[in-house]
Amino acid sequence: MNAYADRNDIETITKKVNGGKNGLVDRIDYYGRISLVLLGYQPTETDIRRYQSERGLDVDGDVGPKTRAALHKDLLALSGASVQMAAFSASPVTEEKAVVPVAVEKQVKRRFNIFGLFGGGGSFGSLGLAAFAGMDWQVVAVLAVVILLVLILGLLLQNSVVSAIGKIRAAVEP
Repeated sequence: MNAYADRNDIETITKKVNGGKNGLVDRIDYYGRISLVLLGYQPTETDIRRYQSERGLDVDGDVGPKTRAALHKDLLALSGASVQMAAFSASPVTEEKAVVPVAVEKQVKRRFNIFGLFGGGGSFGSLGLAAFAGMDWQVVAVLAVVILLVLILGLLLQNSVVSAIGKIRAAVEP
């Protein structure tokens, strides 16, 4: 339990104590309030905004995950503990890592922006052919022609799509 407390993992502590997330919101609120008081602030929206502004956080007056991580780091500094110690880290919820490099993401968007127009167009979910029930036969015929044209277009563009996916996979995978 101490290791979870050292990492400021309020959710895991709540699960261990209660067997679920019962009371999690209250614990998060209490943590934010006591942290502000220990750091010399009042637990008011005005002081929360002041704290967020002083730390360069988004000023919204809410003690969210990023504000709690900053509070945790300030409390560690106040206690003399090193943030770099292995047992201590910011709450895992706030760690932001780029999953895909920015250059690769731009390349994907550039190559597939035209294909996004066709994605999901032929799906009627759980309705299946029942989506056509009650339609005039002319409408069904037009839809069938459109779907057929989209399928033909997909077959014609298949090689370029596979090639683009291969290039993206090569760029992402080491």
